[in-house]
Amino acid sequence: MDNDLFNISEEKIFLFMLIFARCSGLFLSLPMFGKAAPVRIRLGLSFMTALVILPLMPSLPAELGQNIGDVAIAFGGEIAIGFTFGFVVQLFVAAVQLSGQMIGVQMGFGMASILDPHSGQQVSVLAELEVFLALLIFFSLDAHHYFIRAINYSFKVISPGIFSPKSQLLEIMVGIFGQIFDLSLRIGAPVMITLILLNLALGLVARTVPQINVLVVGLPLSIGIGLLMLFLFLPYFYNFMVSIFQGFEKQVNQLMHFM
Repeated sequence: MDNDLFNISEEKIFLFMLIFARCSGLFLSLPMFGKAAPVRIRLGLSFMTALVILPLMPSLPAELGQNIGDVAIAFGGEIAIGFTFGFVVQLFVAAVQLSGQMIGVQMGFGMASILDPHSGQQVSVLAELEVFLALLIFFSLDAHHYFIRAINYSFKVISPGIFSPKSQLLEIMVGIFGQIFDLSLRIGAPVMITLILLNLALGLVARTVPQINVLVVGLPLSIGIGLLMLFLFLPYFYNFMVSIFQGFEKQVNQLMHFM
């Protein structure tokens, strides 16, 4: 092992703190390490990741300032870089959650909500189910490795303490943010279209056979058909989420070139 690792100098401690700040921004913002995971666990993961990356890092850039203001800006920039990577995942998880909310309302589960351990807010039962399925797919694909590789590669593209975002970064983030509603519709489209057709059919029945109490029949029928369609379209959901998660590495690499 490199003997410089054990040569604890002021510069090396400062470099380690910058690496730790960037890793902390990532692990504190990833939704799978949300409020359900204790802060000490997330900071511990950040600390261990920073220890692994430290021997691979060159010395600090010469243009890094030495006064308090420059140091504070450097640490803030490092946290912002890590947070940006995790924020990409948060946006796609929000799309999955919105899809589940829309399906739940159509099925009659609009009032049935539980506590989301990731955000600490009340969400629909189906929204939470879809989020958990998405996170299981995320880990089954080892997609979390993308971000560990990305945070390591980011130090080659963005020197520690040198964060100068370009104007294109905002455009890319706005573009990703704009995909939330589009993705949520595409994720829930099979089930939502089926439930819309079911409601149309129930409306026709109510007009042609007024003796049938559609309100009594419609709710359990919507729940039953909705759950059946969710089960039948699980392969579609899996393939769709795989395509999204496999594109994370490309999007994150694109982001870091504009930071």
